[in-house]
Amino acid sequence: YTLPPAAFSLSYPATPGQSTAAAVTIPSAKFTAAAVPGPVDARILVATDVGLSQSLDRNPAELKVGDSLVRTVSLFAADTQAMMLPQPKFEAPKGVALYASTSKLEDNITDNGGNPGSKRTDRVSYVAGQEGTFSLRALTIDWFDTDNARIEQARLEPLVLSVKASPATATAIAPDVPKESSTESGRPLMRT
Repeated sequence: YTLPPAAFSLSYPATPGQSTAAAVTIPSAKFTAAAVPGPVDARILVATDVGLSQSLDRNPAELKVGDSLVRTVSLFAADTQAMMLPQPKFEAPKGVALYASTSKLEDNITDNGGNPGSKRTDRVSYVAGQEGTFSLRALTIDWFDTDNARIEQARLEPLVLSVKASPATATAIAPDVPKESSTESGRPLMRT
């Protein structure tokens, strides 16, 4: 591709109180554009570096029915804007409910290595509805590495949830049963 030269007219104050006219010409520029190699989704993330990390609020091997596991996933991409970062595809197997919070997008931040970029943080809760062993699929983000001109993949390994039955409660709360009261005639009255 060739961009033609461009001319711009402007004015500036060469001497205080007087406007001086000037013209600037930008020379012609040439560049080459090529398709990304291999089969690519048109919405692929383009960056110079990508990092995918997660934190869990508890050990997934020690859950009981009714417990929740909060998973926080952070995606950092160098040299791109946060609005371009794709949402990971969270799924839950049968017997586990999935609840997602609002994503947090941050621009103009640096990673641990000091690289400038953007970050997306997603938080989901998995709630165990029954006992058993449940597998959560690996999370993957495909991206195009502009420094090396190739498709890469950021990946978080699958998680295994081990859910045991909830223990029965040791003490139960007795229901509130109304006591009988009597009238002047001595017959008991029932309360409802």
